[in-house]
Amino acid sequence: MRHYVLNFSDCFRETVMERFVRSYEQGATPNPCIDCNRYLKFAKLFRRARELDFDLIATGHYARVEYDAASGRYLLKKGLDIDKDQSYVLYCLTQEQLSRTRFPLGSLHKAEVREIAAAQGFINARKRDSQDQILSGLPVFGTCAGLLLLAREIDNDRCRHLATMDITAVRNAYGRQLGSFFAEADFRGAGKIPMTFIRAPYIRSVSGNAEVLAQVDGKIVAARQGRQLVTAFHPELSGNLSVHRYFLEQLIS
Repeated sequence: MRHYVLNFSDCFRETVMERFVRSYEQGATPNPCIDCNRYLKFAKLFRRARELDFDLIATGHYARVEYDAASGRYLLKKGLDIDKDQSYVLYCLTQEQLSRTRFPLGSLHKAEVREIAAAQGFINARKRDSQDQILSGLPVFGTCAGLLLLAREIDNDRCRHLATMDITAVRNAYGRQLGSFFAEADFRGAGKIPMTFIRAPYIRSVSGNAEVLAQVDGKIVAARQGRQLVTAFHPELSGNLSVHRYFLEQLIS
């Protein structure tokens, strides 16, 4: 089987990295995984596959595609392993793309995939999941939605994501986009800093060895646990680097 190496680094920088930065600068919440799928895997890669006269492409997403004869359309469905489902980052796929894409992991659970990889002698068969790496000391800084990814519990959301911090969060606690606001408050170890809140959550409570770092109007808006740091606000929008400096100096160095 021939092996091709395709260099899409310029496209990745322009359509994923730079779009990510621009979104933050404009106060939006970017999702680089969606842009990577839209502009690279299912645009650049799909086009190159056609140029090479390939009929299909396959990716490792946990998702499924089924053909619905009644409607004559291909349907994007969740992967059977709900904890690993990635269908939500593939919503932009067209009918042509869905018809020519295969997701071999979509009908498997992660444990089954690991067993298959181990049987084939793949060295990454026992590669740790993201949660395990974080709990083993990988430094992580989550802002706004990132806080929700790391929270052990979310009051108004049944979904649990990485769940590596002993905090309970409240999703969209300040309302929708129109409820965005600016404040200044003390951040432990960094002094008084500006804080920009956009559809922000807050932390209702901390437990274990999680520590409160900042509060606004009695609500917890920043916390740390080991080498994990979360803020309900967007420090990157203020031009003040105090929180980033705290992360580098206190959690990494």
